[in-house]
Amino acid sequence: MADVRSESAMPEENGCFFQDCQGRIRELFLPVGMFLISLMLAWATGFSAQAQESVPETVVMQMPGFVMEQWNAPRQLLVSTKAYVRELPDKQLSGFGTITKGQYVNAWGQTDTGWYLIEYNGRLGYVRYEAGSFVRQEPAGAQTLQEQMLLEQQALAAAQALQEQQALAAAQALQEQQALAAAQALQEQQALAAAQALQEQQALAAAQALQEQQALAAAQALQEQQALAAAQQQAAIQALAQQPAVAAGVVFIGDSRMVTLKEAVERNIGICPATVIAKNGSRHEWFHDTAIPQADKIIGKGSKVVINMGVNDLSYADQYARDVNYWAAVWSARGAQVYYASVNPVWANSHNMTKERVEAFNARLSTQLIPQIIWLDSYTYLMQSGVHSNDGIHYKDDTNLILFQYYMMMIGAI
Repeated sequence: MADVRSESAMPEENGCFFQDCQGRIRELFLPVGMFLISLMLAWATGFSAQAQESVPETVVMQMPGFVMEQWNAPRQLLVSTKAYVRELPDKQLSGFGTITKGQYVNAWGQTDTGWYLIEYNGRLGYVRYEAGSFVRQEPAGAQTLQEQMLLEQQALAAAQALQEQQALAAAQALQEQQALAAAQALQEQQALAAAQALQEQQALAAAQALQEQQALAAAQALQEQQALAAAQQQAAIQALAQQPAVAAGVVFIGDSRMVTLKEAVERNIGICPATVIAKNGSRHEWFHDTAIPQADKIIGKGSKVVINMGVNDLSYADQYARDVNYWAAVWSARGAQVYYASVNPVWANSHNMTKERVEAFNARLSTQLIPQIIWLDSYTYLMQSGVHSNDGIHYKDDTNLILFQYYMMMIGAI
């Protein structure tokens, strides 16, 4: 590569020319950059102040499978199309009512999955966002604190990008002027040859990498499809072969807490409408060896299975997850729906059952369940409703009845 003359070796008139160019570049870009930075920061700050004045008070709650934003006052929703009102934000669940076009309803919150929480005939239910629109909209400029922070970050990023672009443009302009003044033909030829060689190498490497990635992806996709098809076929054959003659409607599986729940229902309501498979002091071994075989004989199409195990062996979350995931897949193939209810609150007791261990068990188990299993967070529900306990573990009749009603409501049995 030929030598390029340094700036000190250039004629005096060329040096003055380059200094004059640098000055003009600074005079052109710096005022424009400062103006745009100020404009973007003012824009973000104005939206921030307006958002703080207009955003209503809300309560954000993490629910099983979605986030609920609950409002401190209802908003009037004008229904624009017929929609079903559902117990939970899930299109797979049946509705308990219908709203029609032109009807006004009160909305009390919204989820991050596209549902409004509305008041309907004295009950709360969910409808899709597409069902209607609010009569009174929030101001167009209203923003949350998170949006405010995002705007400020965007403004700062834009300012930094502008500065970098200005610096890059100035450097490029100076480099182009120096290259033009030097008129080094050999350097240009060498640069062109090197660029072409590099481009050819990069193109070849990119083509090879793309070909390898496509081949690998195709092989993996085919393998996954074949494995899934084989598993589905095997599960379907097994499920059909073991379909009971008469399937139970609601099946409860649990330990001594489920025993006391059944007894409370029979004392206060009459006959328990669920088939209860439970034993005092039962652990994972009984669940695996006895409860599952008994339940498998009566679970079929239309069955709703609620499992509430684990308080007697809080370190066995992985074992419960393994058994429940396997049998939930089998029972789901028969047409049943499986629910796992969280281990419920405990208080001071002599069995080393603590609040921390219960919460750790629930957190570990709930993250391992397959999609066919619906998690019921009865722990949080009872903590909010209030619990009356006899011995720190088992509940009094009033609490058992509340828990029973919660189970039946969540599985759509009432």
